Amino acid sequence: MIKINLFSKKILLIKIQEKAINISQLIDQNDKYKLFNTQKIALDNLEILDNKLFNFSQIFLIIKNYLNYFKIKKAKTIIILEKVPTDLMLLQIVLLISKIGLKIAKIINLNNLTKDDNMLDFLNKKEIDNNLDFFKQFEKPNKKINIFYFFIILLFASIEIIFFSKTLNQKNILIKNLETQINAISLQTQTIKKELKIKQDLTAKNENLAKNIKKIDLHKIKNQKLYSILSSLPQILPKQTKLTKIAFDKNAKHKKQLLLLGQSLKQEEISIFAQNLEKNINLKKVKLLNIQKEKKTALESVYNFKINCLIKSQ
Repeated sequence: MIKINLFSKKILLIKIQEKAINISQLIDQNDKYKLFNTQKIALDNLEILDNKLFNFSQIFLIIKNYLNYFKIKKAKTIIILEKVPTDLMLLQIVLLISKIGLKIAKIINLNNLTKDDNMLDFLNKKEIDNNLDFFKQFEKPNKKINIFYFFIILLFASIEIIFFSKTLNQKNILIKNLETQINAISLQTQTIKKELKIKQDLTAKNENLAKNIKKIDLHKIKNQKLYSILSSLPQILPKQTKLTKIAFDKNAKHKKQLLLLGQSLKQEEISIFAQNLEKNINLKKVKLLNIQKEKKTALESVYNFKINCLIKSQ
């Protein structure tokens, strides 16, 4: 029977089940051990308690992380298994625990313990001490068999460690490739955003230009007759007559009434100009409002005139 002195060293309880592993620390409380700092970690979907090798690397990492987290360097260990282990399974567990640096106190079966909901946070000392210890079979091991199994386990462990290392290396390479792709995509995204901004600016400018052209076209259509009248004036204006002002008459009732101011060296040319305006198809109600003679020199005079006319409606 193995007695455990909790005051000399720390003691861990590791319960290995089919789908999870529980790790706890124990405190001596008279007739029972109280569990604290318990962690439950789910295992990958792999049958661990049959003739197959269990997930060596995952359980190794889980226990190692627990020890590092609680800063535990040395401790005795009670291992509880969900099913009765095979010899190969026990060797795996022994190798696993020894590699971590822990010392095995007992390996017992979970089904032999009291299953009471009120005992989830403690274990009875009598149950631990009196339970069948699978670890006893290693007290007088057959050296040949032990060495044989040791090399088998070492071989499998080495294969798993190599495979695990290659997997990590491949994952690191994949992560680096993904980072490179992400950086390239980020640069492409920035370039696309800049191009999109330029296109949006050009689109806005084109829209404004189209609006201005439309306004000009509407203005041109609206004032087409005025443009026609203005373009015809140089053709109907006499040689010795000139216009000094062309404007809409602000005082007139009609908004489209033109006021033409000009000068002529010959008075008869003013009448000819007025007659030419009357012939224009875009004008009506042409009136010669005023003619004033103005002397420039003793021998030369000019005639200032004012003509009103109305632009015909569309």
